[in-house]
Amino acid sequence: GCVMNLPQAVMGQVIIAAGTSVPDALASISVARDGQGDMAVSNVIGSNVFNIFVGLGFPWMLCDLIRGPYASSALTEGLVASVIILFGYILLLLAVMLCSSWKLRPWVGYLLIALHLLYIIWVLLTSRLGGDPVLTIPLVNADENGVLY
Repeated sequence: GCVMNLPQAVMGQVIIAAGTSVPDALASISVARDGQGDMAVSNVIGSNVFNIFVGLGFPWMLCDLIRGPYASSALTEGLVASVIILFGYILLLLAVMLCSSWKLRPWVGYLLIALHLLYIIWVLLTSRLGGDPVLTIPLVNADENGVLY
């Protein structure tokens, strides 16, 4: 990201997120082709839960315990909105799965891909890309150190 002058938000929410998801997606595609669709969906959901809670949460918790509260521009630039969107994804997926008797249809995949592309566009519009963001969303307040209040 530093070589290409990409903002931290773009690197973290788009590039690195895609890099951690591609191996899981390939594993899910492999088992889905073998007729084990349940295993493919379980792999995706389990992998995302692990990435969010262990891959992101555990190092952040350790950093806070060792160094004190961590100050980052990511904490002041849409973290709450991203968490709300994440929970929206979860609720949407749960609702779709309940309505379709826990069967994935191609349109569900297309819908989720379209929503993710909209999220990427939202990240790009609300992140600092060499200047002020195109969109600002005043959901939370933070002091100059990035500590939420």
